Amino acid sequence: MLQILADSSLLERWESDECVKMHDVVRDMVLRMTSPNGEECTYLVRAGSSNFEEMPEDKEWESTTRISFMYNKLGSLPESPVCPMLLTLPLQGNYELEVIPKSFFNHMPSLGVLDLSRTRIKTLPTSISNLVSLRALLLKGCEFLEALPEELSALKELEVLWVTRTKMACLPSRIWELINLKCGKFSSFYGGGDEKMIINSGRLSQMEELSILEFGSSLLSDGSVDIVTKELGYMTRLSSLGFGFRRVNNLQYFLQNSKPWRDGKLTKFRFSVGEHSWNYSQCLYYDFKGRKRCLRYKARGGDGISSSIIIPDAVKEVLACSDCLVLEGHEKLKNLSDLGARNTFWLKTCCIYECGELETIRSFGYFSEFTSPPAGFTLEFEVHYGDGGNGITKQQLHKSEGIGLIPLLED
Repeated sequence: MLQILADSSLLERWESDECVKMHDVVRDMVLRMTSPNGEECTYLVRAGSSNFEEMPEDKEWESTTRISFMYNKLGSLPESPVCPMLLTLPLQGNYELEVIPKSFFNHMPSLGVLDLSRTRIKTLPTSISNLVSLRALLLKGCEFLEALPEELSALKELEVLWVTRTKMACLPSRIWELINLKCGKFSSFYGGGDEKMIINSGRLSQMEELSILEFGSSLLSDGSVDIVTKELGYMTRLSSLGFGFRRVNNLQYFLQNSKPWRDGKLTKFRFSVGEHSWNYSQCLYYDFKGRKRCLRYKARGGDGISSSIIIPDAVKEVLACSDCLVLEGHEKLKNLSDLGARNTFWLKTCCIYECGELETIRSFGYFSEFTSPPAGFTLEFEVHYGDGGNGITKQQLHKSEGIGLIPLLED
């Protein structure tokens, strides 16, 4: 449908093929059509507008139900706008915005959705606690965000909290007082402070989607990892999970106690097993390959993690359901067929880091026990040698190639 609208010049390509932009003329027409009985439009839209230079007057804020200033060059916001009817406020993509005024959220009692993604803010003002109707707060790609205020716990109606790719060292412990939170996603590239969050038990049972991924830094203390692992086992509504199990026994506990996992209702997962030290290329690979069931297993280092050729049963159980495998530091693995054909049945993508003894791929996945892979089946491999990952070999394995013994050679 989007392609049809774009081909009809009703939508424009925006920066990349993944985004589209509505033409200004079409947007104005839609806004007029959505105004009931020809009344004055209650939407204030300046999204990606090339001529948006001045902030609207106070009167415009007061009568507006939806405001969109996304993808502009806003460097400042009004001190304390009065917006009693405002429902949504998308401000994402304003990369020049560094500070939210202290009183900015004082008069927005009806606001339900706030998006501050991809801005340069370092924190949120304490007036955020006045957003008593807020249901979704998005802070994706806020690379300068260092902390969230404890006042965030006052947002009892909040259902979605997305805080990813930030500079935060930890999360406020009172976040888990958000009793209606159903979707929480957290990650940091630049954290690593000494004080880590401890999560009180009994706070996560209502969650449907949870992601706490560690990209080069840890948002959780070791004690919190153990506590959250136990809590995950009690989450009966879980359908999507991203989590770093630092020890195999953490993963084993989850698999044994999670009803959604046992019932096959956990349809999307990204599990990391082992140490949480990631380099940037791994982050990109693991986050953007588009797979829904990903396992990253670091065999070397970490309590309970071994570089032995023997793969723990818990890891095998997850691998058997995965379509993406990131294998790191498995020093004694020489042949990928040692992972087991049935364990790799669903794999579409495999990325290998620092497995220095790896020599061959043979009888891997479909090609040992299964003679009829799906039409067009492709299994992609990337092999990275050494700490820097400079030597890369990519091989596309197709049904028609007749897989036998394939050497892995450095470039």
